[in-house]
Amino acid sequence: MKLEAYQSGMAALIQGGVAEAGDWPYLRDLACDGRLALVRDIVCFWRARQVAAFCVFSVALLKRIGRFDQAIERFVAEVAFSPQLEEAGAQFLRFLASDSDPIVAAMARSETALHATRTNLDLELVVEWPCHPIAIFEAILDTGAAVGPLAGGSSRPCRMRISRSLPAGFLVEEPEAEEREG
Repeated sequence: MKLEAYQSGMAALIQGGVAEAGDWPYLRDLACDGRLALVRDIVCFWRARQVAAFCVFSVALLKRIGRFDQAIERFVAEVAFSPQLEEAGAQFLRFLASDSDPIVAAMARSETALHATRTNLDLELVVEWPCHPIAIFEAILDTGAAVGPLAGGSSRPCRMRISRSLPAGFLVEEPEAEEREG
């Protein structure tokens, strides 16, 4: 068996759990074996450690709402992820940016913007939030707080401007403030 064919076949098995008819007999046998679940668990474990090092806020939010393990399993099953830490982390954030939970999606987009502006002083990115983002950040850092749109902040949509040129690195704009100024 050629190494490239083995690696491609293993990756497909880990993601989909099904061997193709043209796969090597070893891979077809592995697909029906309980050891594949162990390999998938190991891959999920290492991928979780990898993205946790890069996606600190998004991972903290997912853990607080009890969805981290599920998100990692879906990520491993659906995304051909990179072995590189930063690229795999960026892939995970892109994966979460389209999450059905608008708070999870906004957190992933915010964290992507934080990474993008980290080395570019001139870049400013804007992320729309379904609620006040500071309340969410505070909730994920406070283990006893509720996480959700009513976690102590505004339930109205807000805009978060992220740039190293801003005094704190970000600025949250609420719709009310904009209406009064206009």
